[in-house]
Amino acid sequence: PPRTHDTLPGFSELVSRKHRQVLYADYFSILGVGRESTRAEIDAAYRQLLGQFDLERVRIDSPLRQPVEDIIQVLKDAHRILIRDDWRIRYEQAIESNRPHR
Repeated sequence: PPRTHDTLPGFSELVSRKHRQVLYADYFSILGVGRESTRAEIDAAYRQLLGQFDLERVRIDSPLRQPVEDIIQVLKDAHRILIRDDWRIRYEQAIESNRPHR
């Protein structure tokens, strides 16, 4: 049978790090792109991350299954927001308004 990602060395740590990030980071950080990134760069980062966290390569009974599902959902949300100019502008404004002022 094909080897699943959840049995690969280091995959558990990768999922753990990304899961923490999707809980606390902004969409740009989650996708690993800058605020000035183009739609093509966002698409490329999104596709690369979906391949890295491919749910079909995680066993159904794996303890990593739910965190990977969470990661994928946030990746989809991030992509959906950041590729639409009007949504991206509103998202950036929301990030700025929620930043602590120094």
